[in-house]
Amino acid sequence: MQGSKWLAIGLCILFVLGAYAAWNYAFSQFNPNPVSTTLATTYSCASTGPCGEFQIVSVNVTLQGGEAEITNGIQSQSLSLQLDVLGQASMSSVQVFVNGTSIGSENGPFRTGISKALYFPVPTTISVNPGEAYSVTVEGTFPGGAAGGPPISYLQSIDVVATG
Repeated sequence: MQGSKWLAIGLCILFVLGAYAAWNYAFSQFNPNPVSTTLATTYSCASTGPCGEFQIVSVNVTLQGGEAEITNGIQSQSLSLQLDVLGQASMSSVQVFVNGTSIGSENGPFRTGISKALYFPVPTTISVNPGEAYSVTVEGTFPGGAAGGPPISYLQSIDVVATG
Protein backbone atom coordinates (compact mmCIF):
# COMPACT_ATOMS: atom_id res chain seq x y z
CA MET A 1 0.00 0.00 0.00
CA GLN A 2 2.79 2.38 1.00
CA GLY A 3 4.71 1.67 -2.25
CA SER A 4 1.72 2.44 -4.49
CA LYS A 5 1.22 5.80 -2.78
CA TRP A 6 4.81 6.83 -3.57
CA LEU A 7 4.46 5.51 -7.11
CA ALA A 8 1.34 7.67 -7.63
CA ILE A 9 3.12 10.75 -6.24
CA GLY A 10 6.12 10.07 -8.47
CA LEU A 11 3.93 9.73 -11.55
CA CYS A 12 2.16 13.02 -10.75
CA ILE A 13 5.50 14.79 -10.42
CA LEU A 14 6.68 13.32 -13.74
CA PHE A 15 3.45 14.45 -15.41
CA VAL A 16 3.83 18.03 -14.13
CA LEU A 17 7.49 18.17 -15.19
CA GLY A 18 6.61 16.79 -18.64
CA ALA A 19 3.83 19.32 -19.13
CA TYR A 20 6.14 22.15 -18.06
CA ALA A 21 8.86 20.96 -20.46
CA ALA A 22 6.37 20.82 -23.38
CA TRP A 23 5.05 24.31 -22.57
CA ASN A 24 8.57 25.72 -22.20
CA TYR A 25 9.66 24.22 -25.53
CA ALA A 26 6.61 25.60 -27.37
CA PHE A 27 7.13 29.15 -26.13
CA SER A 28 10.89 29.04 -26.73
CA GLN A 29 10.14 28.86 -30.46
CA PHE A 30 8.83 32.47 -30.55
CA ASN A 31 11.08 35.15 -32.04
CA PRO A 32 10.74 38.16 -29.71
CA ASN A 33 12.52 40.51 -32.14
CA PRO A 34 11.15 39.81 -35.64
CA VAL A 35 12.39 41.91 -38.55
CA SER A 36 10.31 42.98 -41.53
CA THR A 37 11.35 44.12 -44.96
CA THR A 38 9.78 47.24 -46.37
CA LEU A 39 8.69 46.84 -49.98
CA ALA A 40 7.82 50.46 -50.55
CA THR A 41 7.86 53.53 -48.37
CA THR A 42 4.99 55.26 -50.09
CA TYR A 43 3.45 57.78 -47.76
CA SER A 44 0.16 59.22 -48.85
CA CYS A 45 -2.12 61.76 -47.32
CA ALA A 46 -5.86 62.04 -47.61
CA SER A 47 -7.21 65.06 -45.77
CA THR A 48 -8.68 68.48 -46.26
CA GLY A 49 -5.67 70.16 -44.60
CA PRO A 50 -1.91 70.06 -45.04
CA CYS A 51 -0.10 66.72 -44.75
CA GLY A 52 2.94 65.69 -42.80
CA GLU A 53 1.38 65.81 -39.32
CA PHE A 54 2.82 62.40 -38.39
CA GLN A 55 5.25 59.88 -39.83
CA ILE A 56 5.32 56.08 -39.84
CA VAL A 57 8.81 55.22 -38.59
CA SER A 58 8.53 51.42 -38.72
CA VAL A 59 5.99 48.64 -39.12
CA ASN A 60 6.39 44.91 -38.51
CA VAL A 61 3.76 42.33 -39.39
CA THR A 62 4.73 38.98 -37.88
CA LEU A 63 3.49 35.43 -37.62
CA GLN A 64 4.77 33.84 -34.42
CA GLY A 65 5.01 30.11 -34.06
CA GLY A 66 5.82 27.65 -36.83
CA GLU A 67 3.52 25.55 -38.96
CA ALA A 68 4.00 22.56 -36.63
CA GLU A 69 2.63 24.57 -33.71
CA ILE A 70 -0.72 25.47 -35.27
CA THR A 71 -2.33 22.34 -33.82
CA ASN A 72 -1.16 23.37 -30.35
CA GLY A 73 -3.01 26.70 -30.61
CA ILE A 74 0.20 28.67 -30.15
CA GLN A 75 0.45 30.50 -33.44
CA SER A 76 -0.37 34.22 -33.28
CA GLN A 77 -0.10 37.16 -35.65
CA SER A 78 0.65 40.71 -34.66
CA LEU A 79 1.59 44.17 -35.86
CA SER A 80 4.01 46.55 -34.19
CA LEU A 81 4.15 50.17 -35.26
CA GLN A 82 6.23 53.21 -34.40
CA LEU A 83 4.98 56.74 -35.14
CA ASP A 84 6.43 60.23 -34.77
CA VAL A 85 4.01 63.13 -34.35
CA LEU A 86 5.43 66.05 -36.33
CA GLY A 87 2.73 68.73 -36.25
CA GLN A 88 2.17 71.51 -33.75
CA ALA A 89 -0.80 69.77 -32.11
CA SER A 90 -0.97 66.44 -30.28
CA MET A 91 -2.65 63.60 -32.16
CA SER A 92 -5.86 62.53 -30.40
CA SER A 93 -6.20 58.97 -31.77
CA VAL A 94 -4.76 56.40 -34.15
CA GLN A 95 -6.60 53.71 -36.11
CA VAL A 96 -4.64 50.99 -37.95
CA PHE A 97 -5.74 48.99 -41.00
CA VAL A 98 -4.17 45.94 -42.66
CA ASN A 99 -5.22 45.46 -46.30
CA GLY A 100 -8.14 47.84 -45.65
CA THR A 101 -9.45 45.98 -42.57
CA SER A 102 -9.34 47.76 -39.22
CA ILE A 103 -7.28 45.86 -36.64
CA GLY A 104 -7.57 48.36 -33.80
CA SER A 105 -7.30 51.87 -32.49
CA GLU A 106 -5.72 53.67 -29.58
CA ASN A 107 -6.62 57.00 -28.02
CA GLY A 108 -3.99 59.62 -27.25
CA PRO A 109 -2.99 62.20 -26.75
CA PHE A 110 0.17 61.47 -28.71
CA ARG A 111 2.40 64.46 -28.07
CA THR A 112 4.35 66.21 -30.79
CA GLY A 113 8.04 65.38 -30.98
CA ILE A 114 7.65 62.07 -29.12
CA SER A 115 7.91 58.69 -30.82
CA LYS A 116 5.08 56.27 -29.97
CA ALA A 117 5.21 52.46 -30.21
CA LEU A 118 1.90 50.61 -30.67
CA TYR A 119 1.10 46.89 -30.76
CA PHE A 120 -2.01 45.22 -32.16
CA PRO A 121 -3.02 41.58 -32.61
CA VAL A 122 -3.95 40.88 -36.22
CA PRO A 123 -7.32 39.07 -36.33
CA THR A 124 -7.43 35.62 -37.88
CA THR A 125 -9.77 36.93 -40.60
CA ILE A 126 -6.55 38.32 -42.13
CA SER A 127 -4.25 35.41 -42.89
CA VAL A 128 -0.64 36.46 -42.28
CA ASN A 129 1.88 34.45 -44.28
CA PRO A 130 5.62 35.10 -44.04
CA GLY A 131 6.97 36.51 -47.29
CA GLU A 132 3.67 38.02 -48.42
CA ALA A 133 3.12 41.78 -48.73
CA TYR A 134 0.53 43.65 -46.67
CA SER A 135 -0.67 47.24 -46.94
CA VAL A 136 -0.70 48.95 -43.54
CA THR A 137 -2.62 52.23 -43.30
CA VAL A 138 -2.56 54.49 -40.27
CA GLU A 139 -5.26 57.10 -39.71
CA GLY A 140 -4.15 59.81 -37.31
CA THR A 141 -6.85 62.13 -35.95
CA PHE A 142 -6.08 65.61 -34.67
CA PRO A 143 -8.39 68.02 -32.82
CA GLY A 144 -10.16 70.65 -34.87
CA GLY A 145 -8.89 74.21 -35.23
CA ALA A 146 -8.88 76.93 -32.56
CA ALA A 147 -12.59 77.49 -33.11
CA GLY A 148 -13.36 73.93 -31.94
CA GLY A 149 -14.02 72.67 -35.46
CA PRO A 150 -14.40 69.01 -36.39
CA PRO A 151 -11.40 66.70 -36.00
CA ILE A 152 -9.04 66.36 -38.98
CA SER A 153 -7.76 62.93 -40.06
CA TYR A 154 -4.61 62.12 -42.02
CA LEU A 155 -3.87 58.78 -43.67
CA GLN A 156 -0.45 57.30 -44.35
CA SER A 157 0.19 53.91 -45.90
CA ILE A 158 3.18 51.63 -46.17
CA ASP A 159 3.66 48.17 -47.69
CA VAL A 160 5.50 45.59 -45.60
CA VAL A 161 6.48 41.95 -46.01
CA ALA A 162 5.39 39.69 -43.16
CA THR A 163 7.98 37.66 -41.29
CA GLY A 164 7.70 34.48 -39.33
